[in-house]
Amino acid sequence: MKNFFKSVLIKTLKTITSFFLILIFSFIIIAIISPKEKKEIKEKSILYLKLDQKIQDQNKEEDFNFSLNSLNTKNNSLECILKSIEKAKTDEKITGIFLEPSIINAGIASSTEIRNKLNEFKKETNKFIISYSEVYSQKAYYIASVSNSVYMHPEGVLDIRGLASNALFFTESLERLGVQPEIIRHGKFKSAIEPFTRTNMSQENREQTKSYMNDLWNDYLQEVSTSRNLNKKIFNKQVENYKIEENKAMFIDSSIYKDQLIDILKQKSDNDKLNLITIPEYYEYATKEEKHSINKIAVLYASGDIVGGEGNDKIGSEQYSKIIREIRKNKNIKALVLRINSPGGSALASETILREVILTKKEKPVIVSMGDVAASGGYYIACYADTIVCNPTTITGSIGVFGLMFNIKNMLNNKLGIYTDTVKTGEYADMMSMLRPMSNQEKNIVQNQIEKVYKTFTNHVAKGRNLDLVYVDEIAQGRVWSGEMAKKIGLIDVLGGLEEAINIASNMADLKEYKIISYPKKKNSIEQIVNLIETKQNDIKYLNYEKVFYDLQKKDKIQARLPYNIFIN
Repeated sequence: MKNFFKSVLIKTLKTITSFFLILIFSFIIIAIISPKEKKEIKEKSILYLKLDQKIQDQNKEEDFNFSLNSLNTKNNSLECILKSIEKAKTDEKITGIFLEPSIINAGIASSTEIRNKLNEFKKETNKFIISYSEVYSQKAYYIASVSNSVYMHPEGVLDIRGLASNALFFTESLERLGVQPEIIRHGKFKSAIEPFTRTNMSQENREQTKSYMNDLWNDYLQEVSTSRNLNKKIFNKQVENYKIEENKAMFIDSSIYKDQLIDILKQKSDNDKLNLITIPEYYEYATKEEKHSINKIAVLYASGDIVGGEGNDKIGSEQYSKIIREIRKNKNIKALVLRINSPGGSALASETILREVILTKKEKPVIVSMGDVAASGGYYIACYADTIVCNPTTITGSIGVFGLMFNIKNMLNNKLGIYTDTVKTGEYADMMSMLRPMSNQEKNIVQNQIEKVYKTFTNHVAKGRNLDLVYVDEIAQGRVWSGEMAKKIGLIDVLGGLEEAINIASNMADLKEYKIISYPKKKNSIEQIVNLIETKQNDIKYLNYEKVFYDLQKKDKIQARLPYNIFIN
């Protein structure tokens, strides 16, 4: 009898659990298929930019977006922000823009595009831009400085220190583990291997890092000084001596509390009630009345590492080749804008994508717009474009190639007591195996492959950019350049952002009216759920450098990639 009741209880609990799971899943499905309620834009509204979410290039807002932090978050993309500000310029319901920046989750070049668009808004309209924050980080103040009025909490912090770039070196750690990196490269500046062979930066690496960081910092000083009517040299001196807090009055118009700010916003909008509308809310309204035209310009967003295959959330050669072919064959698409935000990756995958770019260029204009980073493989797929556009603060170049392998024989034998033995049909059957060191003959074979890829890369650049091959080799060698320097040496054509690239594309295609369509296309609800299940099984948070190390093990052995992942604070 006891077992009977126990069995009934277990079955009852299972039934109740299943019921609740089905109920929860039903709610999720209903949320997916139900039409989203659009917020009404009231008269005398203020466009509200907080910029605290990660700002990606493409608007990838999905019906089903589950992360460790939220169940249904809206994407605050660069595409959304730029289009919303553009619409707000002529929208009579929008009286101005309220910025509340603190920590900007975007790269320097993306921040530059947002800042430039805000500056355009200020110059072309009689509407206001007001900024307020308790803490202004360096990038936050860079964007906020374009405002008509910059306010801060009375006890707030203005944190401007200059730029710093840090690199980690794993050489001694690998030695202690018994792991031997085996690296082959071409290019004296191709320092991707340094974290595994040195304990500090080489002179060449330090030289290139200092060069492009100085370019970025000079741009920061110039833009902020112009907007705030400051002396650039005095501004820089105060930053170097960390005297910004002591001279806060030069950078902040007034220190006020939030309630005082609200009163100012009400007064500016001539409204007794504060009507704020966020970028995701306004974007839906801003795009619903877009012009319909048979003529289209395709904007293909290429973000992340360049890899073989489909790539999922990366730039997969199979996926992107297919998309570019589709764009080329579509007669209604009159031009392609390739927006690149990538440190590079597989040299083979880059070559595959470039082939489709070259074929498309023969049939319609191809314009490249570079984001925060478009280097190495990212530059590889760009070099044949009719026009290359980038911001002065874009990181580009890094025309070089390297091969990276790891020998774990010592770790297995001496650290873990594990031994291996091999049977093979030929001398090179287990070449590049992690279980033994490479022979000199094998290193020569890989070096020849590296040289071949480098030669192909530089030939593409010379032909695509109409430059002398000897000159290309001089500015290549794996060296990283700022967008500003890249223009001076001929690697890019025009300084500007995504909108500038689209304007160039429309002019080259001789279009007066056109519709912009974005690629890759948004997944449907079922695809989103399947992708969610596949990706979230491995939803592990890596430290930035851990992820670099982890990814390198899975990639093609020959890489056209930035020397390192660049994180500038």
